[in-house]
Amino acid sequence: MGRDLSVAEVEVPGESHLFWRQAIWRVPVQVLLNGTRCSAENVRVEQANEAIEILRANPNVVFGGDMNWDDKLDGKFPLPDKWVDVWEALKPGDPGFTYDTKANPMLSGNRALQKRLDRFFCRLDDYKLGGVEMVGKEAIPGLSYVKEKRVRGDVKKLELPVLPSDHFGLLLTLLPK
Repeated sequence: MGRDLSVAEVEVPGESHLFWRQAIWRVPVQVLLNGTRCSAENVRVEQANEAIEILRANPNVVFGGDMNWDDKLDGKFPLPDKWVDVWEALKPGDPGFTYDTKANPMLSGNRALQKRLDRFFCRLDDYKLGGVEMVGKEAIPGLSYVKEKRVRGDVKKLELPVLPSDHFGLLLTLLPK
């Protein structure tokens, strides 16, 4: 498993260009980084620093995605001046769990885990944050799947609803200044 990064320059008619970068970082517990065995946390921090360095010179940047970032393991995301964590800026005090085995019925039967793995970070000179919402929290009507779960040696079959993803999505709204 590695990482996947996508970059797009978005032209908004009558407005400044906007750079959008999406990340999906999946790393095993231990990986090799430059020939040295290290933890997934070190790799995520390295990936974050590399991505921010690449984007640093652009005046309008949205950087987000499934980063598997864990504040307890990885520390605070390394944001330079003029950058904001969108969820923290717009929803202070709300944990913003995008992976939540308690709230996502599709994950019933999994061990309890609540993490804000998906994030948006912005550096905006010509735009302002308009809002951020969590989406994909409703089951898709008419779809279900069967999950087998072992309980004290017995196998139980759970029929569970299907949501768009095992993670809740984030919808970001930007407005011109």
